[in-house]
Parts: sequence; structure tokens; C-alpha cells
Amino acid sequence: MERKNLFIFLAVVSLLLVVSLACKQAGSIITPAEATQRYEATQEVLAGDVSGDAFGAQYLTGEEAVLTGDGYLVPLYQLVGDQFPVSNATRGDVVTILGSVNYEEEIWYKVESLGGDHWVPGSSLEPVE
Repeated sequence: MERKNLFIFLAVVSLLLVVSLACKQAGSIITPAEATQRYEATQEVLAGDVSGDAFGAQYLTGEEAVLTGDGYLVPLYQLVGDQFPVSNATRGDVVTILGSVNYEEEIWYKVESLGGDHWVPGSSLEPVE
């Protein structure tokens, strides 16, 4: 009887582990309207045609800004709205603004950093002092 209880316990723990791993690796679930907004916001980015500044942008094309964040590294993204960074830069690095877009009520900036051209949300930038 003890062996059967141990087997059932291990089976339940294994099942919970598999389910938690599956949930961790799954992407976010979004509505069709959000998917359309993401699609439209990234079309210029995919085409490589990001010239100009988004309405209400704090930093204009050609200006410099300082990367900021909570930790030592600031995440840099391949596309606007990405959830996972493609690279990181050091907090305090000065970057040049190459353009901006408004995505989900936040301005994202294409910046030229030491690691190349990437996207960062406006919350990751501060004015150069």
C-alpha cells in the first residue's frame, strides 16, 4: 500500500511540474484587437522604415539620451513590444535616437547603442545632463 501511495504522490508532483513548465514557456494570450495593434505598430519596423518621430515623443531623431533602469543592465529589443530582450546595454550608456513609434500608449524609441540598433521603451531613457 505504501508503494502505491508513493507512486501516486510522485505522479501528481510530476504532472504539476510538467504543467508549470508548459505555462512558463507559453506566450501571452491577447485579444484580436491587441494582435491587430501589435501588427500595425510593427509593420514599419519590419520594413526597416522608421523615419520620423511619434506624436508626443520626448526625444527627437538625432538627439541623445541616457539608458536607465532598475538593474545594472537595460534590456534592448529587436522589435517594438517584444517581451524578451535580444541584448542588453549598461545603465548610463548614451544612445542616439533613430526614430520612435507609439505602441500600446507608450513611446518606443529605436536607438543606436554600442551593440547596434535596437528598440527600448521610453521608460528606459532619461535626458542627457
